[in-house]
Amino acid sequence: MTSDNWLQDLAAHPVFKPVTDKPADEAHGSQRKQRVACRGADLIVAVGEELRITSLLETKTAVWGKSTQHLSSQRLHYKNLRHPALNFPIQQLSVNPTGKLIAIAGTHLVVVLKLPKARQFKSLNQDLDCDGGLVGAEVYHSESSKVAKVDWHPWGEDGKSLLILTEDGILREFDVQRDCDESQQEVSFLSAGVPSRRRGSSGRTPLKAATKRRRGFGVPDEEAQSAVSFSIGQGLGDWGSMTVYGLIANGDVWALCPFLPSRCSLPESYVDALNVFLQYKANQLLAEKPIKETSDVFRDAHIRRLAAQRRFADILASQIIAQKSSGTGMGNDGTGQTYTITLPNSKYLNDSKPLKRQGPFLFKPAPEELALSAETGPNVEGVASDIKVLPGTGAHVASSGRVKDDDEALQSISSGSGVGVVAIAWKDGRVDICLEVAKVEALWAEEDLEEEHDTPCFAVYESIDLGLLPEIKNAPGHTGSIASRYSILVNDPPSIITDPLDELTFYVAHALGVHRVYVAPWMDALTATLAEDEEEKLDQFWESGVKSDNTWAIDALDQRRIAANEAVTGAAVVSDLRIGATLISMTASRHVVALDLMVTAPSAPDQLMTPTKVQDSPRKPAYTSLLAQQAYDVRPENFDRILASLQVRSMVSPGKGKQPIQSITVDDLRLFAQITQKFAAAIKEVRSTSSQVEGRLDLQVEEVARQLKNVRSIIAQIRAVNGEDDRTVRQTLPEFDTTDTLGYLRERSKQLIEKQQNITERLQKAMQTMMDNAHPDLSLQENAWMQDLEKMQHIVEGDESSKSLKSRIQAVKEELDSLKSKIATPAESSEPSSTVSPESLRTGRLERIESSLVHKTATIDSMISEVGSLSRQLDSLQVEDN
Repeated sequence: MTSDNWLQDLAAHPVFKPVTDKPADEAHGSQRKQRVACRGADLIVAVGEELRITSLLETKTAVWGKSTQHLSSQRLHYKNLRHPALNFPIQQLSVNPTGKLIAIAGTHLVVVLKLPKARQFKSLNQDLDCDGGLVGAEVYHSESSKVAKVDWHPWGEDGKSLLILTEDGILREFDVQRDCDESQQEVSFLSAGVPSRRRGSSGRTPLKAATKRRRGFGVPDEEAQSAVSFSIGQGLGDWGSMTVYGLIANGDVWALCPFLPSRCSLPESYVDALNVFLQYKANQLLAEKPIKETSDVFRDAHIRRLAAQRRFADILASQIIAQKSSGTGMGNDGTGQTYTITLPNSKYLNDSKPLKRQGPFLFKPAPEELALSAETGPNVEGVASDIKVLPGTGAHVASSGRVKDDDEALQSISSGSGVGVVAIAWKDGRVDICLEVAKVEALWAEEDLEEEHDTPCFAVYESIDLGLLPEIKNAPGHTGSIASRYSILVNDPPSIITDPLDELTFYVAHALGVHRVYVAPWMDALTATLAEDEEEKLDQFWESGVKSDNTWAIDALDQRRIAANEAVTGAAVVSDLRIGATLISMTASRHVVALDLMVTAPSAPDQLMTPTKVQDSPRKPAYTSLLAQQAYDVRPENFDRILASLQVRSMVSPGKGKQPIQSITVDDLRLFAQITQKFAAAIKEVRSTSSQVEGRLDLQVEEVARQLKNVRSIIAQIRAVNGEDDRTVRQTLPEFDTTDTLGYLRERSKQLIEKQQNITERLQKAMQTMMDNAHPDLSLQENAWMQDLEKMQHIVEGDESSKSLKSRIQAVKEELDSLKSKIATPAESSEPSSTVSPESLRTGRLERIESSLVHKTATIDSMISEVGSLSRQLDSLQVEDN
């Protein structure tokens, strides 16, 4: 580990090591998995049946300048949180808002433990015994319905209101501070005629037993009878924060309102805004005139509904007034004063009428199905996994924490907190972003009027494809049926995680990693459009088609891990001022990937580079490339995907294409039509992609011409600034048309050049100082090399007592010159002439001598070059030594 990026080697921390003395007991199935959680700078990890906690701040401090090999066994440590009830494979972790409690959920059981304080981490014991116990032991057991999701209500008193949803659609609220055995209230998302039960009411029959049995001949839809997730709504000035949304596996969304913990810490600003909202609705209702006689019935129903809502709001306001007069029950949640509200028994609320189950919500228009979703099988196709309510367009009002006095803020509050935003994740990697234009209101069941309220609706803004299906399909090593490839999505469904630093960003943790979705590009535009309140601009916004930013935040698995069905089983966002914001994900085999979410702020500009005089003068806007103005998302993978979609062999039944066709059936014609449609769609997509490529190429040519023109202009400006002809300068730089400005520019250029020269000299001195400090003395190898160089210098140059190599080379050259002169002068011989002429003898001898001389000359030249090279090296070393 290094101090620059200590998150890269976080996987080496022993907190992620598997249990060695026990076999792996990881539960499989389609249950939600969240085995990583955080509390400030503390990281909590579930490994099998063990619950571990470690401090990332201590980890970051310990790795400063150290190596992973030494730290893993000496300075990095964690603590095991122990309790006798913690004897099952852990599937989900959820830390309460105060950071003091943690809910641990298995397949059927739920345990709440009290987290240790920071000073207890210094204990020498590896194991820490924690206070806590089972929640709802009589309700949650091995034969009960599986736990779908556990979470804490943000408005629970001291953050101790635990919500548990089981797959049978029952949502129970437990006040873990007072009673962990019996729930405070129970509501159901799947039973239309079942009353909600609040602790202390007369109905003690469990919800499951009170469900009315229906008879029919249709095949039961398992997804329609299995709840998978829930989410608490958001809003100011309406019923959004008192609404709980339930998600069914088949994609149905149901809502219950009002839903609050039995003891809750309610902001005073919210109750004030709610009263303003109800008064606004009452004024609207009184101002309306009935058109038909039949509308009187619905008008009376609206009046009764508004009266019931007013009675409920009065109960909240009366308790706040009583506590303000007595000075008790007050608190502060960072945005304003909060008061502890105790909801009365259900028999005192709206004549003991149960909450009305509102839904299922209609999706308009219908979400777009993914192309590969049809081959994933019934356990993935059309199966929802998680829901999350995001801050809507009125979040800027909620962030203020108080009701403003100006008319604009009052109008915003009285009409509600804007358009709500709901994100729904599906197992096949699709995320639907929906807008709740007409928010849910408080409703109780009415026996005398069934059609008293319109069916709620979601406006589907966009459907995001995370690209999981192509990644899994293209992974090598898969065997078996096509649907079996996507089993990794069945066992580890996607879940949505909010960003604590940015309310317009959320993360989708899935089997292959984590995706980041940023809704600000269109959310800001929608907020501005709604503020103008013009229908024409709203239509323009809807037609603009601005999409959310969807990128991979963490790609935790490669093709090998995908083929081995190794999935991500937990992800969490750690937010702390001391370590920053970090996104951490963990796979089933404890492979950990961490991502730093903090953005480095830009440094201050140099005063010399940005003088005040030039800043005050008018300037042209910064250069913007044509390529950056138009999005271009064509990749080579697009054509590969088109070719892969044309593989029609899987559509033909086995063995049918190998035999000659005897007769053409209706199925053959239908198959031929499907194949033809595939090819037609592929041809259309190829043409569209090709036109995009051609348009991009034309744009690149135009951009090159623009850049060449700007380069010529820059060169002309530099020459004009360095020149003496002011007229040329004024022609090239028309915005600087005074002699003072030109003189200032030239003086500034001179200062920049001098500053650059000074920086270069300082850099050379600093480098020399660093070299001297690093190696002040020569090593043994360097001393031996210096001695060898001195010997070579002695051999080349020599001294008075011995001949040098240079003198020997000079002697050879002189001897060569003498031989050449002797050969050139014919010698007189007294011997009689032979048959061989003297001229031929001289020629042959001369050729042998010349060849020998050429060889010696080459040898001498090579020696001279080596001597010169050694001499230069010796001179450089002497300079450095001095």
